[in-house]
Amino acid sequence: MSTAGYRFVRLQNLELSRKSADSFALEYKTNILSTAEKTGVAIGREADNITYDHPLVSINNKGKGLFYIREYYRGARVSPIGSGAELSWGAMGKPISTGYYNGGPYNLEQPAVTLDSNGSSGFIA
Repeated sequence: MSTAGYRFVRLQNLELSRKSADSFALEYKTNILSTAEKTGVAIGREADNITYDHPLVSINNKGKGLFYIREYYRGARVSPIGSGAELSWGAMGKPISTGYYNGGPYNLEQPAVTLDSNGSSGFIA
């Protein structure tokens, strides 16, 4: 997330590839217009009345992934990751509900997501 002005959330598709019998490298897979900038694709940004923090990605052993992020005083947002750095459920994902206490949602400090082995369902806590 950048710190200048609005904070943008960026997603980069990386692949671990074998270079030799005992070496590996991370390769950029996301199509980026500027090859000089490898910061990824902007997938969303903070709005005037919404603050986000802790963008994370969970990937299972079949390469299927979920993007999720904490949304202050509202819960969390989550989305499956499609091809490259595309979020299937739109910019910043869809909001998921959270429990309420004293008229307001629980403030999630550090949401964690996991996927089942075939990527068809997940769990957030």
